[in-house]
Amino acid sequence: PAAASSASSAAAPAAATPLFAFKAHDGCIRAAAAAADHLVTGSTDNTLGVYNLRKRRAHGSLLQEGGGGAVSALSFYGGTHLLSGGGDG
Repeated sequence: PAAASSASSAAAPAAATPLFAFKAHDGCIRAAAAAADHLVTGSTDNTLGVYNLRKRRAHGSLLQEGGGGAVSALSFYGGTHLLSGGGDG
């Protein structure tokens, strides 16, 4: 009985509070990469979203000329380049 009462009085799990939120993509996010203060996401809407994590704001989105394809892979190379791969080869 003592164990049951101590288990029921255990602290409730902490609730997460978002620091910032906004609509990122029209499609599903399939890839993400982070380096230093930046996060880049790739989606089935054929775009890359670029975000500054320190300032908590979006820099904008990139769309391949001609529409491209769904972005399925992202990787930072060094601190200056981003590589992306997608459904269009």
